[in-house]
Amino acid sequence: IVIQQRIDGSQNFNQNWNVYKSGFGTYDKNFWLGLEKTHQSTTSADYRLRFEVLIKGV
Repeated sequence: IVIQQRIDGSQNFNQNWNVYKSGFGTYDKNFWLGLEKTHQSTTSADYRLRFEVLIKGV
Protein backbone atom coordinates (compact mmCIF):
# COMPACT_ATOMS: atom_id res chain seq x y z
CA ILE A 1 0.00 0.00 0.00
CA VAL A 2 1.45 3.35 -0.98
CA ILE A 3 0.38 5.89 1.64
CA GLN A 4 2.28 8.91 0.30
CA GLN A 5 3.74 9.96 -3.02
CA ARG A 6 5.42 13.22 -3.95
CA ILE A 7 6.27 13.61 -7.64
CA ASP A 8 6.59 17.37 -7.86
CA GLY A 9 5.84 20.42 -5.75
CA SER A 10 2.31 21.01 -7.02
CA GLN A 11 0.61 19.65 -3.87
CA ASN A 12 0.92 21.47 -0.56
CA PHE A 13 1.67 18.93 2.19
CA ASN A 14 1.41 21.56 4.95
CA GLN A 15 -2.12 20.57 5.99
CA ASN A 16 -4.08 20.40 9.24
CA TRP A 17 -4.99 17.25 11.20
CA ASN A 18 -8.44 16.81 9.60
CA VAL A 19 -6.99 16.90 6.10
CA TYR A 20 -4.32 14.33 7.04
CA LYS A 21 -7.06 12.20 8.58
CA SER A 22 -9.15 12.13 5.38
CA GLY A 23 -6.35 12.28 2.78
CA PHE A 24 -5.60 14.65 -0.06
CA GLY A 25 -4.05 15.02 -3.50
CA THR A 26 -4.39 13.02 -6.70
CA TYR A 27 -3.25 9.40 -6.87
CA ASP A 28 -1.43 9.78 -10.18
CA LYS A 29 0.84 12.55 -8.84
CA ASN A 30 1.11 13.79 -5.26
CA PHE A 31 -1.01 12.42 -2.44
CA TRP A 32 -1.39 11.37 1.16
CA LEU A 33 -3.75 8.39 1.43
CA GLY A 34 -5.20 9.48 4.76
CA LEU A 35 -4.96 8.20 8.32
CA GLU A 36 -8.47 6.69 8.27
CA LYS A 37 -7.89 4.78 5.01
CA THR A 38 -4.48 3.62 6.20
CA HIS A 39 -6.00 2.39 9.46
CA GLN A 40 -8.88 0.61 7.68
CA SER A 41 -6.45 -1.06 5.27
CA THR A 42 -4.11 -2.37 7.94
CA THR A 43 -6.28 -3.49 10.88
CA SER A 44 -7.19 -6.93 9.52
CA ALA A 45 -3.66 -8.39 9.79
CA ASP A 46 -0.10 -7.69 10.89
CA TYR A 47 1.98 -5.66 8.46
CA ARG A 48 5.56 -4.48 8.14
CA LEU A 49 6.28 -0.88 7.34
CA ARG A 50 8.83 -0.08 4.65
CA PHE A 51 10.02 3.35 3.62
CA GLU A 52 11.33 3.87 0.11
CA VAL A 53 12.90 7.20 -0.71
CA LEU A 54 13.66 7.77 -4.37
CA ILE A 55 15.46 10.96 -5.31
CA LYS A 56 15.31 11.98 -8.93
CA GLY A 57 18.77 12.25 -10.49
CA VAL A 58 20.55 10.23 -7.81
